[in-house]
Amino acid sequence: MANFAQLNVLNHALASGSTLSEGNLRIQSESTSDVGSLAYSTLEMASGKFYMEVLVVRQDADRGQIGIINTLVEQNQAPNNTNITDGANEWGFLTQSNVSNGSIHHNSNNIGNGAMGSFQTGDIAQVAIDASAGKVWFGRNNTWFANDGGSDGDPSTDANPTYTNLANGPYRFAVGCTNAASGLFVMKANFGEQGFKYTPPTGFKALSQDNLPTPTNFDALAGETPADYFKAVEYTGTGNSTAVTGLNFRPDFVWIKNHTTAGWSNLINDSIRGPNNLIFSDATNANTQNNGGGYLTSFDANGFTVSGGGASSRSGSSHIAWCFKAGGAPTATNSAGAGAVPTANSVKIDGANKSDALAGTIPATELTASTKSGFSIVRYTGTGSNGTVAHGLTAAPKWMWIKNLSGTNDHIIYHDNLVNNTYYIALNQTAAQAQATNVFNSTDPTSTVFSVGTSTATNGNGSDYIAYCWHDVEGFSRFGQFRGNAANNGPYVECGFKPAFVITRNRNITTQWYSHDNVIGNKLGNDSPGHHLFPNLANAKDAPIAMDFFASGFKIRTTGSGQNGNGNTIIFMAFAEMPAKFV
Repeated sequence: MANFAQLNVLNHALASGSTLSEGNLRIQSESTSDVGSLAYSTLEMASGKFYMEVLVVRQDADRGQIGIINTLVEQNQAPNNTNITDGANEWGFLTQSNVSNGSIHHNSNNIGNGAMGSFQTGDIAQVAIDASAGKVWFGRNNTWFANDGGSDGDPSTDANPTYTNLANGPYRFAVGCTNAASGLFVMKANFGEQGFKYTPPTGFKALSQDNLPTPTNFDALAGETPADYFKAVEYTGTGNSTAVTGLNFRPDFVWIKNHTTAGWSNLINDSIRGPNNLIFSDATNANTQNNGGGYLTSFDANGFTVSGGGASSRSGSSHIAWCFKAGGAPTATNSAGAGAVPTANSVKIDGANKSDALAGTIPATELTASTKSGFSIVRYTGTGSNGTVAHGLTAAPKWMWIKNLSGTNDHIIYHDNLVNNTYYIALNQTAAQAQATNVFNSTDPTSTVFSVGTSTATNGNGSDYIAYCWHDVEGFSRFGQFRGNAANNGPYVECGFKPAFVITRNRNITTQWYSHDNVIGNKLGNDSPGHHLFPNLANAKDAPIAMDFFASGFKIRTTGSGQNGNGNTIIFMAFAEMPAKFV
């Protein structure tokens, strides 16, 4: 299969005077003004050792820049950011034909001007990165440079890296120019498809899909795919009881929306509360049974069954259901105290009963978790006092959704990319992020628990709560942010997989929530021009869609402020159709 990396033409840091050609490997910039440009590799590196060469074809009065960048940080750069040398999560060097040749830069600091010498036409610039160890080496014509500016670096023996202790990845290679005051700048990247001029350092590989590490939990060649834990299914309502099939699993979470007829709410179902128990993402209702608009009546081996009703199975209407697998439905309620071994069958981790003590100062009454897909559902009873609740996962959640089942409070969202842990945003509202120290007790989740304060939205005394928790899993899910640019050529957001489901929200302004999927939503998929839905509204689907799905991420295609406000931070959650390695 191979499928070597290219420079990403979807990247929004390409200036108007820049073009990519020759299989998106040649970058050319020509301008009469101070305009920079930067292109990133289409594949990202979360772990492993990789090597790249760049041929200097021509540089008149321009300053070439080559290096690596942290994928997640790059997505939140200022719109059209084109400088690789200034940030704390960027490491690179400048070829600089007319200034200080070959200077190495990180976080606005350099390792001596001219450390790498003067780059000339025909020279080969080199980058070798050990993404697992957080080390990178920069080279010129097979001479490798160390952090002190000396020429005794050697990636083959792990000696004298240019930089160590890189911030957590994933990373991408980057190639471009910092300015083009006059003349022409041309460089050509080589990720291995054409054969390298120099033998790659020992243990370092070309950047291709074949050489990407197999995601630990999702090896498609072994029959393990994201569809074993998440899938969107569409069905046509009958007006009566309807069995919906097509899943590879018995779901623990089912989100249903009538997407062709307006006025019907989003139905949120989970296996802890069981059939005929609903909350609505677009309304503040407490837990609801016998909903007049219909409800889920059973969680089945390969799907679910719904009653007749406008929201669940309206005759002739099309419905979409986003379905997740956790650890299986608990069949008992935990009556053990905080810090004790939970009651048998009340806590299910990957399908098995938890046999050791459950973390937290507030005991979960029921919990189901999939450590493989990084998703859990937790039920607990509030105390009215600051406390912690076990989430059952192996890493700190990046996205949490908490609803008071006893009251009419908002649906509270924690996201790792809100301003800090004193902020939340409401899923059922259009309001921007808000600050309240008593929601999460000003405390981030840990690898074992999440924190709640004294707010009745998350921890009212005696109230019943449900919490949905997710964290990043390579090849399956990603939770992050990107910076809007208010252009139809909007940001490209790297995920490391082809998305199946994406929710976005501009945290800075009053606006809607937006959801996109690979069934009714992606305009490169099976419904052109495609549609999106609103998790906070009972509306039918809307068009045109503002997002395209690609092999390793998604691209924003709208000037609308809700999804691409200029300079605004848009948070997202994304789930995979397939890891990039196997697309």
